[in-house]
Amino acid sequence: MDLEAVAPRLTETHLRYILGKRPQYLRLPRATKVGSNLGSLLMSATAARTLNVRFCELTAAGFEHLAHGLLVSPVLQHLDLFGNQIGDAGATALARCLRSPDVGLRTLVLAENRITAAGMLALASALASDTRVTAINLAGNALGPRGAQHVATMLRINRTLRHLDLECNALRSAGAAALAEALKANHTLETLVLTDNDVESNGAVSIGAALQHNTGLRTLALDDNDIDAPGAQAIATALKTNATLRSLRSIDKNGNDGRRGGGGGITKRC
Repeated sequence: MDLEAVAPRLTETHLRYILGKRPQYLRLPRATKVGSNLGSLLMSATAARTLNVRFCELTAAGFEHLAHGLLVSPVLQHLDLFGNQIGDAGATALARCLRSPDVGLRTLVLAENRITAAGMLALASALASDTRVTAINLAGNALGPRGAQHVATMLRINRTLRHLDLECNALRSAGAAALAEALKANHTLETLVLTDNDVESNGAVSIGAALQHNTGLRTLALDDNDIDAPGAQAIATALKTNATLRSLRSIDKNGNDGRRGGGGGITKRC
């Protein structure tokens, strides 16, 4: 059966066919129009560990159907919603699911879902005390500086999250500064991606100050920002005493590597 061909008129029969091909990994074809049957399918997918619903035009209303399935699917650990339209309402619905002891999600991909600071507030409130989710990808949303503040509040409390991707969220220097303050208290986050967030020198200086205290980060991405020499110098100074950061991606507006002063790209501590 050509799954891509049936995608626009996907029925529960087709969904069950997909599930039967690989019971632990449920992936819907791109552009699948999903509705209430998605929730019922998930409830019957007792062996599914991963649900991939990328680019299926899933809205907040559609996610509400999915949420019902999440609440009765304790074995599901990985949820990939990349490139949908769940928005703040969908993020709020997901936050309610995360608060349930019956939901066992470990990784969340919410990139490019039109989530703003309002949706981030709901997610951050749920994640603050969460002890299950270890990785979340929020790249390509519209969190802004206010959304970064919500993330920072969560990071001061959460001790489970290990990987956080905030690429391309217009966090700006104010958002970077808020996250930097949180990093002084959080020593369990290992990967932080801040690529392409309009972070300027002031934000980089704040991050540099945080790196002098933080002992948890292993990977930090700051490329495609507008970090000039003072910002790069602040980070370089911090790295003289920081013994835990292993990988830094930091290129200033002149194309120079913020860590070693030339070449760009990822550098590693030996």
